[in-house]
Amino acid sequence: MSFDITNEKFEVVVLPERLAIITFSLLSVSKLRESLVILEYNKSGYNDTIEEQVCCTVWMVERGVERSFTKLFNIKAPGDLMRAVGFRRKGGPIMEVQDYTFESTEELVVYEPNSELSNHLISGYRFTVNSYIETLVLVGGSDCSSY
Repeated sequence: MSFDITNEKFEVVVLPERLAIITFSLLSVSKLRESLVILEYNKSGYNDTIEEQVCCTVWMVERGVERSFTKLFNIKAPGDLMRAVGFRRKGGPIMEVQDYTFESTEELVVYEPNSELSNHLISGYRFTVNSYIETLVLVGGSDCSSY
């Protein structure tokens, strides 16, 4: 389900068959630049024999093409991917991963899709990333005019 703010209408988003059959808990929605993306998580978890594995696939809704999804890239993460918390301006996902060198520590890493490398940002516990847009709302002004 999507809501278009400009025309104030709800629309049904039809997922590709591959995504439509997946348990909803293995999917999440995010924004990449001005496009909607679906994150498809791999439920198999961490594998000790494989140093890095595909943990998440990123799908983007094509702009201008109704109900069309394009697979952008797979995310390969060291350790066990907890979740993608957002995207950088250039498109690299910011991820929260389990750090197995320190039992209960999590890391915030940036994945570079072109090189398939992960860059460590910070260690800690449960991260939140929020995006914002700077706006000016005039209190008591009509039609955003000020004199």
